[in-house]
Amino acid sequence: MQLPGPASLLVKARAFSGVWALASTVLLHRLWCRDLRFVLLWSLSPCLILYGRMGRSYTLQLFLGCLALYWG
Repeated sequence: MQLPGPASLLVKARAFSGVWALASTVLLHRLWCRDLRFVLLWSLSPCLILYGRMGRSYTLQLFLGCLALYWG
């Protein structure tokens, strides 16, 4: 799970996690809540920022979980 490009493996893994954090934010805004205040609080939440920097699959799981809840 890494992005292509000329960077170290750690940077690629963290960038991949950051991309999924951004995608989760857009998904939450489009599907669940159109309120700008909620989106700003969500984007500046310490948990999302931490998970976006960790380089683990938490943000991917968040994205897929939000999508599954919406479709369910």
